[in-house]
Parts: sequence; structure tokens; C-alpha cells
Amino acid sequence: MRATALLLVVLAGCFLIGLGDPGLWPKDEARYAQAAREMRDSGDWLVPTLGGETRLNKPPLFYWVGAVSQAVFGETEFAVRLPAALAGIASALLAYFLGRRLFGLRAGIVAALVYATSIMPAGMGRLGHPDSLLSLFVCGAIVLLFLAWREGFRRRSLVLAAWALMGLGFLVKGPHGVVLPLLVIVVFLAVHREWRAIGRLEWAYGPPLALLPVFAWAAVVVDRVGILQILDWWRESVGRFAGSTSFHGEPLWYFLPVVLGGLFPWVLRLPEVARWLWHRPDPSPAKTLLWVWPVVVFVFFSLSPNKAAGYVLPAFLPLAVAAGAALSGPRRRLALAATIGLAAVTMVVGLAVVAPVRNREKSLRGPGLAALDLLFVCYCFGMGSGKHFCCERKFAHVRLNL
Repeated sequence: MRATALLLVVLAGCFLIGLGDPGLWPKDEARYAQAAREMRDSGDWLVPTLGGETRLNKPPLFYWVGAVSQAVFGETEFAVRLPAALAGIASALLAYFLGRRLFGLRAGIVAALVYATSIMPAGMGRLGHPDSLLSLFVCGAIVLLFLAWREGFRRRSLVLAAWALMGLGFLVKGPHGVVLPLLVIVVFLAVHREWRAIGRLEWAYGPPLALLPVFAWAAVVVDRVGILQILDWWRESVGRFAGSTSFHGEPLWYFLPVVLGGLFPWVLRLPEVARWLWHRPDPSPAKTLLWVWPVVVFVFFSLSPNKAAGYVLPAFLPLAVAAGAALSGPRRRLALAATIGLAAVTMVVGLAVVAPVRNREKSLRGPGLAALDLLFVCYCFGMGSGKHFCCERKFAHVRLNL
């Protein structure tokens, strides 16, 4: 109990210290913040707006939590980023829970620390963007489905809770909040030739539980603003993946440097983690999950022509759990401390490099943009000590009309 409480304090420090110091990072962070503010000011919690115009490129859940956060903490950068930071803390605790459940207390603690000090999870958890919240729901659903399978599906409540989390993921960013957890667990079951288990995923009750709230919201939107407006959401969520609309067109290999760089400094220990995963010719189901999960996420988003660094955030939690299990031995304490120290150096590098070059993003593609995306989350990782970087105008004094 004491170890868990201490871990929670450490995680809170990682994600919350200095969270509101820098100004908003244009443009995405500012747009989400402004849309949430307009929702709170107008009292219309069903149809998001930006600059007074309907904004349906995303479902409403992230705007809801943003509006509530601003109502409680005011029009501050801290309030804008708090939902993502809390999602980051919850994700690290989920890594702790899964690592402890599968491999013991020490592995759980190391898994949480790996997650909280890797560039990508830590950076996205300090940015007012929905990817961190979506990742929490996706990862939570996968964990519940795996535990339900591990217990022989004796507790239907675990599967139904997973469907509920998938529904929340859908309300954050769209259909892949449902598709991704199902794809991961189906591939996992296929690897273990558990074909009958696929039929025990509560297909009769789960999809309605996940999708009815989404359809209810969509019906209200159609009634209020017309069916053409809801097509904007379809274009954003489905068209992006299919490539029918071009937003972040990048090459097939784009996520390889994103994942490897996003794991820094723990990527330096990746060979040890890989040896641990494939140590036996017939790995345990837990090990199978920990490699199937990130591979499915990586391949799923790599097949889409449109890519952005935050898309693969759900792949980092299983990698953190694998690292926690592989690196939690007593002989590795010094190496663990040295790796955590590198995380602090990473913050300084991000602050020194990313701010002067971020405005050149539009001229970059391929490896240049992948490198800049990594530097960007590296910057977010170091936000707590970077007040003078980024947008100098504070959120409370800015009215956006984008």
C-alpha cells in the first residue's frame, strides 16, 4: 500500500508539476481549448463550436471534460491540459496494475515509471489533446478483455466494462476507439488458436452498450444542425484512416522512428526486453499479449495514409509493462536509475531544440516531420521548466476565431 501511494505521488509530479506554465501550443491545443470554452459559455453540451461555427470533426467527450475542467479551474493552461494529464496518470497506473497482476509488485512499479518517463506518453500527457484520453480507454478495454479471457469469461462484467470503455473511446475520437481493442484481442486469441473465445465477447450486448450513446448523440446533432454537418465528423474520423481525405499524409514507415524515439530513454534497454519476450520457444499468454498488442497498433495505423505521432500512443503501455517485467530484477537497479536520469536530460534537449524549429513544420515531410514530432513531445515532456517557450499569450486573455 505504501509503495502504491508513493508511486501515485511520483506520477502526479511527472504529469502535473508545471503543467500550466507555458502558453497554449497553437494550433491544435488552442482549438480544443477554445471549443471547450465556447461549450461551457454557451451551455450547449451537444454541438461543439469553434469561433461560433459548428465543429464536428471530433465527437464531444474531450470537449465535455475540457469544459468541466475550465469550469472548475478557470480559463488557464492548467485546466486545458488537466484531462490529458489525468489520463496519463491513469494510464501509468494501468501499466502498474497489469504489470503487478502478471509479474509482481516490482514489475508493476517499474512499468509505471517506464510509461511516465518515456518521451511519447509523458509528452502527450502534458498536452491538451485527446490522444492521451483515447489511449487510456483503448488500453483499459484491452486489459479487461485479456483478464476476462484469462479467467475463462466467468465474469461477464469484465467484457461489458470493456465495451463501455470502447464506447467512451468512440466518443473521444471515433470508430477506432472500438475497432482497435477488438482487433488486438482477436489477433491475440487467433495466435493462441482460441477461436471459440472470440464468440464469447458478448457480441449481443456489447456493441449496443458501446454504440447507443454515440448514435443518440449523432441523432441529436442531425436534428439540430442537419445531416450534412455530421458528415464533417465522418470525414475526420473515417476519411482520415481510409485516405479519402488528406491531413497528415506520411510514408508507410513513419511510425518506426516515432515508436523508437518515443520510448527514449528506455529504447536503450529494448534489446533486453526483446530477449525477455522471446526467451522461451513457447511464450506465456501474457508475453504473447505484450508483443501482439503493440504490433497490431503499429500495423493498423501504418496502413493508413494519414499519420500523426499520437496515433500510436496505445502501443506504449504494453511496451512499458514488458520493460517492467524484463528490467525489474535486483541486479538492474543502477541501470534503471541511469535510464531515468536520461529522461531528465531529454527534457532539456527538447526545450532547447523544438521551440525554434516548430514553425517550420509545414515544410517538413517524412523523416524530418517524424523527428520534429518527437522533439515536440519531448518539449511537452519538459514543459514544467519551459515557461518562456511556446505561445506567450495566456489562454484567459486570448479569444480565438479559427
